Amino acid sequence: MQDTADVTVQQVAATLTLTPDTLRFAAATDTATVGRTMRDALGSPMTGVAVTFATNNAAVATVAVSTGKVTATGNCETTVIGQVAPGGSSLTKSVRIEVGGTLPPAYLRGGYVGTAYADTIGPVAGGGTGYVFAVTAGALPNSLTINSTTGQISGTPSALGAFFFQVTASNGTLTLSERYAITISTRPASAFNLWLTYNGGALPSANAQAAVSAALARFEQLITGDVGPTITYPASGLSSGTCQLVDASLMNGAVIDDVSILMALGPIDGLGNTLARGGFCGYGRTPAPPSTITGQMKLDEADAATASATYLQDVIVHEIAHAFGVGTLWQSQTQFEGTDSVRYYGTNGNTEWRTLGGPADGVPVEIGVEAHWRENWFNGEIMTPTTEGPAVRLPISRMTIGTLIDLGWAASLAAADAYTLPVCSPICTVSPPGVSAPVNERAFLNDVAIDPLLPLPPGAIGKN
Repeated sequence: MQDTADVTVQQVAATLTLTPDTLRFAAATDTATVGRTMRDALGSPMTGVAVTFATNNAAVATVAVSTGKVTATGNCETTVIGQVAPGGSSLTKSVRIEVGGTLPPAYLRGGYVGTAYADTIGPVAGGGTGYVFAVTAGALPNSLTINSTTGQISGTPSALGAFFFQVTASNGTLTLSERYAITISTRPASAFNLWLTYNGGALPSANAQAAVSAALARFEQLITGDVGPTITYPASGLSSGTCQLVDASLMNGAVIDDVSILMALGPIDGLGNTLARGGFCGYGRTPAPPSTITGQMKLDEADAATASATYLQDVIVHEIAHAFGVGTLWQSQTQFEGTDSVRYYGTNGNTEWRTLGGPADGVPVEIGVEAHWRENWFNGEIMTPTTEGPAVRLPISRMTIGTLIDLGWAASLAAADAYTLPVCSPICTVSPPGVSAPVNERAFLNDVAIDPLLPLPPGAIGKN
């Protein structure tokens, strides 16, 4: 005799994410709905889980208990709380509500050590006058200060890196906050410069900030030649929908020398899956390469909060390479050669492939998006589609730098890391997208954003 029983396995919510972290309303009666994402303990998204909302001050904003729709009711600020029962720190999150004024996000141009710097945030839009500005989290670049009345940031930078900080403007009725970034380049203006500006999310962790600084510096080692004159984007033309990952309207009026990465921090797919996404964005240099002027990059907030600086550095370098065209602008130099074979034939990348011991012309490219070197040939190289885990650094090979040269960048092959084809090549194994990876492999998976490049308007190119 055999007994049977029905067994039900229940998926239990482990984390809650609310987006955005701040909702800003110009006036009473404006509305917006809080986005929510629930994940289980393995990081898998969940649907059908009830989130209840409450407001801390209905005189400023009300919120629909079940839908998260927020309605502004009066000038000031408050907080809306979202909770998955029974709650706990990972299942209770808050969204800041600001009504009656906006301290807008801003593109802040980069600078150079020893050269006077000046740029301005704000002004506050609406909500009265008399605001006092102060840095309330993070830090400005060394030796820069903010004018408490005008919001101008100025001084002569004395240290390199990407600096992330929060500015708060208060006039006694409203207290408004926004996050920003300024890059101080490792090179003078006459050399190649790579800047980064911030497009939202909580301030990155100390590890993430260190990783961004190191990644920008590494790319300034790879690219040796100044691309050309400074470029000033037109005052309008880019919208919030121009790019997939960021609000490109932030770049309207931007002054760029030579490439600027617009970075956001937010949810992608939870811990250990897609760590970041990146690609080119906005306007492009035409007709001669290199094309990229602006890159876009989004870091997964879960990974950015927990990963080591060196691990994140490799991930960020990988995404910046996508922004520079590796895997995203190389289609004219790749060729399909059957249902399971795509090859890259760019002159310099292909030459370095043969030097590595490639058995025939044409570098193997990963099947699918065709945006990476093929995993089963190259395993741990930085432009394969998976990382090797936090303890393993990802080398930048001469082959990848050769591809940058093919894309029009003046790059140094001598700046490459030591790299040889793995012993397992060409049959190194890795789990395909959607399948749990071995413990030492963590996937980039869908990490590429490819948007059309807009033609650069006349007059945008200035003088060095």
